[in-house]
Amino acid sequence: MLVIRIIRTLAAVTVLVVVGATLYFGVYRPNVEAARAEACRANLRQLFLSVLMYTQDYDDVLPPATSFFELEDQIHPYTKNWSLSFCPVGNGDEPRMPCYGWNYRLAGKSVALLGALAKEPILFDRKPWHQCRRNAITFDDRAFTTTGPVPMRKLSDEEVRQHTEVSWRLCKRLHRAWRWRNWQTADRLYAEALEEAGGNPRWAPSLYQELIAVQCTLGKLSAAEATFRQMTEKYPDASFTPKAAALIENAKRRIAPDMESIGYEWL
Repeated sequence: MLVIRIIRTLAAVTVLVVVGATLYFGVYRPNVEAARAEACRANLRQLFLSVLMYTQDYDDVLPPATSFFELEDQIHPYTKNWSLSFCPVGNGDEPRMPCYGWNYRLAGKSVALLGALAKEPILFDRKPWHQCRRNAITFDDRAFTTTGPVPMRKLSDEEVRQHTEVSWRLCKRLHRAWRWRNWQTADRLYAEALEEAGGNPRWAPSLYQELIAVQCTLGKLSAAEATFRQMTEKYPDASFTPKAAALIENAKRRIAPDMESIGYEWL
């Protein structure tokens, strides 16, 4: 009799274990995973909205972050919550490492000039945390999930140049040159600036105009005319074209440019 009771007890326990496992793996766990994935998508969306708020405060320019660590610092005034950088699933053996990635190729880009780049993923899971799947969101607010690496279109050099701006380092040097009226240095720095951002229609016309003003100040009239020709060939409809033409005409009459009105951003 004792043996029979033990067998019945073991059978009952086995049935309970099977039923419990079925409920856990068939009902409870999928629901938990789905909830965690949804919370992860909510984190990405909050980070994305913080990036948008940043652009509104910085002349529609995306954060100039080269990594997610830098992005965290730059958008923290808007998120005010460091925990948004961590997925509810956890981070395995790297508890202090953020769970998300940032498309650094969009760093410092003008929103108005993104074009096809707006369809690029801007924020995404750094690893496939959710049952071998990653969450991602694009700049045009399209959330999606992928089982492989986050798809990023390989951009040509020309496409990248269309969205490249003058580096912070070079801007600081130009600011110093204008402040101290060091026009020889400014003339040289503008060549570097046009090399960096010469393909960006938002930056380049302004750079050309400022370079023409510097060249006119230095008495390099032929160089200023050559720069003006380059400007009109690349950007014939630029709003700075009449101002640049007036600078050259005034230089021919020996009228010095009003550098304070031209380089007000640098002075």
